Amino acid sequence: MKLSKEIKTAILVLSGILLFIFIFYYLKGENILDNSKKISAIYDNVEGLAPSAAVTINGHKIGKVQSIHFTNDLSGKLNIVIVAFKRNQQEDVNTWIEALGGFVKANSDIELYELPTLKNFNMLMRLNINNGMRYGIASKESREQTITLYLDKGSFKSRLLIPNEKG
Repeated sequence: MKLSKEIKTAILVLSGILLFIFIFYYLKGENILDNSKKISAIYDNVEGLAPSAAVTINGHKIGKVQSIHFTNDLSGKLNIVIVAFKRNQQEDVNTWIEALGGFVKANSDIELYELPTLKNFNMLMRLNINNGMRYGIASKESREQTITLYLDKGSFKSRLLIPNEKG
């Protein structure tokens, strides 16, 4: 069976459009072939929690536990976490870090962390942002206390009962 030039051209154009759409969503950090969401949570006590257990919010099942991992990321017995949603909140964050700095240094069991939150970018964009933050944060100690979160900010705020991003 021989295809005409018009059909070959139409197939090429449609393939190009589909490829463009796929690359566009890939660069936005979204996989159009996967409609599932992965959510990670950190708990002090997970007694009774097991893989495959139902995950519920307000009594509605939204998924199941896929795996449980123990983390050593936050090293203090008590961890103070400051979350920033917008760049213009950095001045407020710096004020809190300065105010708490002496208290944290005087108490070896306490660690202070800054968590800037950004929307879920693709890996290339994350690398660029991480390098910019590394360059912009001069102190090695401050860099070690900064954990950039790439996530769905709306969902994150909702789960923490934060109504908006205003300081």
